[in-house]
Amino acid sequence: MAPDRSSRRSSLAAPSVRDPGFTVAVPVAKGNSIGTAFSLDQRGVWMTARHVVDGCARVLIVTKPGRGVRVNRTYISRHADLAILETRGGAPSVTFTQSSLQIGQTGYHFGYPNGKPAAVKSTLIGRRRMRSSGRYSVVEPVVAWTEQVRVPDTYGGLGGISGGPAFDSNGNIIGVTVAGTKRRGRIYTTALTSVASALSEAGVSVDRGSGKDGRINNRNFSEVGADMRRKLTVALVYCAAPGRQRRGGGINPRRPGLPPA
Repeated sequence: MAPDRSSRRSSLAAPSVRDPGFTVAVPVAKGNSIGTAFSLDQRGVWMTARHVVDGCARVLIVTKPGRGVRVNRTYISRHADLAILETRGGAPSVTFTQSSLQIGQTGYHFGYPNGKPAAVKSTLIGRRRMRSSGRYSVVEPVVAWTEQVRVPDTYGGLGGISGGPAFDSNGNIIGVTVAGTKRRGRIYTTALTSVASALSEAGVSVDRGSGKDGRINNRNFSEVGADMRRKLTVALVYCAAPGRQRRGGGINPRRPGLPPA
């Protein structure tokens, strides 16, 4: 019988008091941009990163090239890089984990880095403190991952995957991708406590996953991500900045942004 490697994993501890954390710059001037969101409720409730939609004059969930569903209401978390969106009509929703995160576990990130569909496999390495500074200021705990595999096999930045979901092998949400560093191959997701707090403050309830079906693995994670994007469970978000909306209502994203750590 193969050894149970999961028993060797340690629980994810809080950031060390000696950890100075890292800072991400949130541009003071908001430009047109894109990001990723995922469905919390098929009636039209979504989650994304705060820096994707904060300061936008108009936000759309993109349903097909050049077209989207307008976001009618946006809840911005005061304590984390998270936002909750509401639209008329939605998509099949996700479930959230009921388990604690463990050092060494695998995560699967889906979204639209640089506006292109992609899936990333990563390994959890620890917890840090992240300070967002610029248009707004927030200090929060985040979970650090090291990138292992990306499909398609491109190694540019991950800008545009901001707000995208991170899943465990059972297909349950374990975080929201909010920052990264290309040079060190790091990805950062929100802490589950931050997600729970944002949901509670917004009055949104979500489904919890159960069991250990292992439906996402190292062989099929790209296909799982593609299926979620096809169903719009994972969707592209477009932000039109104040004074920069196009006449005719078309979508013209300029610069995707995943803050560098």
